[in-house]
Amino acid sequence: MPGTTGGSVEDLPSSSTLTDFRSGKLWPLRKAQSLSDTDVDFLMACIAFESAGTFSPSVTNPVSHAVGLIQFMPVTATRLGTTTAQLAQMTAVDQLAYVEKYFAPWTGKLATIGDLYMAILWPKAIGRPDTYVLFEEGSVQYDQNKALDTDGDGKVTRANAVAPVEQRLVEGRQKWFG
Repeated sequence: MPGTTGGSVEDLPSSSTLTDFRSGKLWPLRKAQSLSDTDVDFLMACIAFESAGTFSPSVTNPVSHAVGLIQFMPVTATRLGTTTAQLAQMTAVDQLAYVEKYFAPWTGKLATIGDLYMAILWPKAIGRPDTYVLFEEGSVQYDQNKALDTDGDGKVTRANAVAPVEQRLVEGRQKWFG
């Protein structure tokens, strides 16, 4: 998550939260209608990136004030029938119900890690090519995500945004599956 401090997947605490995720409490999301076509490892990588490697339901981005596993913005939390304060008080496993609810509008459209992450970051980019420009310098969205502009050209493309999430996927699979 741009703007939030956190380590890599290797720095993850050996906490009950992460153990809950990998030991089975995340697997029911595979059967969730909204995520039925999504590799659960893609979701884990998105959560790892968005939560700055903490898998904490209360992690907060100091720039955008987004909260939680997939960094719910206040307006998004309200649309889902809750608040960011309530989301921050939940366990990670309990917050997954809101993660599932969040993805419902894109049922059947989230088969790639890129599309899943775009549903979180910028839904307009679902199904777009990697060259698609999400944000340009001078916009609030760019300011909130300028860490993703790794080539410093004043633009954040879909490829720029997805690359660190893909890296979390590789790191996570190495950690868990050798």
